[in-house]
Parts: sequence; structure tokens; C-alpha cells
Amino acid sequence: MWKRLFNKKSSVQRKILTSFLLLIVLPLGLFSYVSLTISKNTLKEKEITSNLEMLNQIADKLNIMASDLTAISNLYFANSGLYELLKPPQGLGIYEEIAKRDFLAKTMINYKYAYTWMDYNTTLFGENGFELHTLYEGRKIGIGSIKREPWYEDVLRADGSIVWISAPSEKLIPTVDDNHFVSAVRLLKDFETGARLGVFLISVSEGFLYQQYRSALRITRMRC
Repeated sequence: MWKRLFNKKSSVQRKILTSFLLLIVLPLGLFSYVSLTISKNTLKEKEITSNLEMLNQIADKLNIMASDLTAISNLYFANSGLYELLKPPQGLGIYEEIAKRDFLAKTMINYKYAYTWMDYNTTLFGENGFELHTLYEGRKIGIGSIKREPWYEDVLRADGSIVWISAPSEKLIPTVDDNHFVSAVRLLKDFETGARLGVFLISVSEGFLYQQYRSALRITRMRC
């Protein structure tokens, strides 16, 4: 009799346990799984959105920088005084040469103050031997060494349009004070005769580019 009663209770217990599993445990487990999946997807979406926003911030900064560098280059390109400096010398005296250097140095400084947010350096090589840099004051690098660079032919083909060059020459490192840099390079020509007058470069160091990346990253994190 006790055995029969125990079996009856056991059957009821199994039914209760089965009902408990079906009605509570399994739905709860399914709910937990679905919630976890949704949470993971939400986190992934937030991460993707954050990364996209960061990339957009960086792209915007780089676009602004490229636009400003182009504007600076155009200022030089349209400067008639600069072209006078680059025309072939005709028995120039030392004082006139100093006056020309002084004029160009002041022009470079004035243009640099017009875009104070950006850290860049300018370099000018004239076919007449004239050479000037905003940063470097050592011995002449020489336009001849620039003409031997593989990208020089691209600059000639651009015929006055800007060509972007990554690390154009090791010899130009002292003019930027950084081993890695990017330069906007363009050919300068006499508007009347079409003769080549020189090459103009605006260079931005990798360090400055990294600062722009880090700044964009910080802004994105603050928004998130």
C-alpha cells in the first residue's frame, strides 16, 4: 500500500516538476537568452555608431585641413611679389637679395597667422636658385635634388594644380622637424611666358595629424 502511495506521489511530483520546467524555467531561460542577444546587438550598434561618428569627425577635420592648405597655397600662387622673386636674377646685389628674402619671410609669417589653428611649414625652391623655408635655416637643399624625386614628374604634369605627396623627400625632413609628413606640392610658372619659376610646398607633420585624430576621438567619446 505504501509503495503504491509513494508511486502515486512520485507521479504527481514529476507532473508538477514537468509543469514547472515548461511554464517557468524554460520561458525564463528563453527570455534571458533573448534579452542577452538584444543587449549584445544594442552594444554592437552603439559601438558601430560611435566608430562611424569618430571616423566622420576625423574625415571632417582632414577635409577642413586640406581645404585650408589649398587656400594657403592659392594665396602664394596668386602673389605677384613672389613671382618677381623667382624670376631669373639680373646682376642682383646682396642688399637687394636680402630685401627679397625679408619680403618673402614677412609674407610667409602673415599667411601663417591667417590660419593659426593649423601647424604647417612652407618651402619654396626657385629655378633661379632662390630658396626659403619657414622653419629651416641651414644650408641650401637645392631644387636639383627636388627634381630627382620620383613625384616631381607628377607635379610637372599637374601644371600648377596641387599634388599631395606623403613623405616627399628625406632631405626635406629638417624643414618640417618630423620624420613623417604630408606635403601639398605645386609648380609655380610665369603667367605671361609659361616658364617654370619654381616649386612650392606646404607640409604638415604626422604629429599634427595625430593630434587631429586624438581630438576627434576625444569629442566622440564625450558625446557617447
